[in-house]
Amino acid sequence: MKLPIAALGVLIAALLLPAAAAAGGKGTTTTTGFTLVSETRSGYAPWDCYHEDSYHDRVWAGSLAPGESFAVALPFCTFDQFVSGPGGAGFLMRSYGSGHFSLAAVSPSGLVYPAHLMSTKGGSEDWRRCIVQPRFDAVQQIGFGTIEPGVWTVAFANLGDRLARSLSLQITVNQAGSGWQQAVCPAQDWNFT
Repeated sequence: MKLPIAALGVLIAALLLPAAAAAGGKGTTTTTGFTLVSETRSGYAPWDCYHEDSYHDRVWAGSLAPGESFAVALPFCTFDQFVSGPGGAGFLMRSYGSGHFSLAAVSPSGLVYPAHLMSTKGGSEDWRRCIVQPRFDAVQQIGFGTIEPGVWTVAFANLGDRLARSLSLQITVNQAGSGWQQAVCPAQDWNFT
């Protein structure tokens, strides 16, 4: 689902509510936040933006207080930075943990792409979404178009009224061919024929 840019302000306001306000001034201190626990990167220059041959897999772990959020910027090459811009690159965002939270990607132009709730079990939620180029021909292994060039933002927020804990957030940038999509992406995000 894509939301117009006007919805961006609502999303940002919801994601960036101060944790102090959510705590209600009770004077308690809770250590929250995320730590990068795993990172793998390969490909070739340019390194300051993602392109067709970029691979970058990161996993963070941590917790979020009520109203707290965590955001990651994903700079995809523009056509001025790299001849093919983002090329066939896409990304997976996946979150899992105990609590009630949201996960969304915001494009450089402000379109919001919420993640899909894949499962709930014992108070835990599993959210996933892949952002991929408009179309991929699986027989010829050729992509058509690119994702929007520029800086994407992935935002992960605690929507509940208590501490969301044992959270993990994975973001993987990769060549978004049909095999990769089938291996890691929800079927509703597949773009191949």
